[in-house]
Amino acid sequence: MLNMNIIVKNLKNLMHYFLYILVKILIFLVKFIPYDLAVNLGGFLGFLYFKISKDKKDVINNLKIAFPNKNFGEILRIKKDFSIHIGKTFIEALKLLNKQFDFDERCKIIGKEKFIEALKLKKGVLLLTGHLGNWEILAAFVANLKISSLNVVAKKVYFDKFNDLLVNIRKVNNVNTLLRSLSTKEMIKTLKNNEFLGILIDQDTNVKSVFVDFFGKRCKTPTGLTTLAMHYKSPVLPIFISRIEKNKHIITVLDPLDLNFSDDKEKDILENTKKFNKVIEAQIKSCPAQWVWMHKRWKHQS
Repeated sequence: MLNMNIIVKNLKNLMHYFLYILVKILIFLVKFIPYDLAVNLGGFLGFLYFKISKDKKDVINNLKIAFPNKNFGEILRIKKDFSIHIGKTFIEALKLLNKQFDFDERCKIIGKEKFIEALKLKKGVLLLTGHLGNWEILAAFVANLKISSLNVVAKKVYFDKFNDLLVNIRKVNNVNTLLRSLSTKEMIKTLKNNEFLGILIDQDTNVKSVFVDFFGKRCKTPTGLTTLAMHYKSPVLPIFISRIEKNKHIITVLDPLDLNFSDDKEKDILENTKKFNKVIEAQIKSCPAQWVWMHKRWKHQS
């Protein structure tokens, strides 16, 4: 049994390394393909992937949970648009790595002045967002505004070379990655330095969490952002990016959220996390094809 486990582990590592080589080849090739052609090709590849991949079942099942009133035809249309979006998102990330992304041409921001107002409090700014739209472009765009340093909290990817690749995509775009398992002190430091700190709370992960509703069904939701906001009184700014026509994006910064503070800290954590989830849910409903529906969001119920 031990030998079999070792064989399986080695096969997985070999497959990961093979995929990494393919990605490196793609990174090189994408340099020479015009932007729109490359991104549209990515959309086509995403469409094909979710036609044959086992992930398509998770996508359909999750869409049924989130939108119980939609018929199967509507679910399939969202799934199709989602698969194209994910493929485009992947190629756009490679263009970011190659520094071939024109922020002025490709992105428009609404509510930029809210960054300035929030930073005036000198308590850092917590950015509430999710795996919605192209979140890597969102991070790179905010960092390249150079209003303040941007730090993002991320889970280490299962394969070191893929993790290094993602960290490098952010690094070349002035985004500092804090690995979630090692970075509590660094998170606090960023707030004390009056910097931006982005934490995505829309996935079921192995961190301190509470169970709150998401699309009407309980799910495990991380509380790190909530705890920091309550303890350090840092403003929480919801910020989202949406894909629009012609491979462009619109970034929207919403008003800072009012948090609950009472004598019952645990209840406040629960209520504030619930509030954050509702904000993310509302944004997903506005562009349902642009969230990561392959993620097992409702994996844990208690």
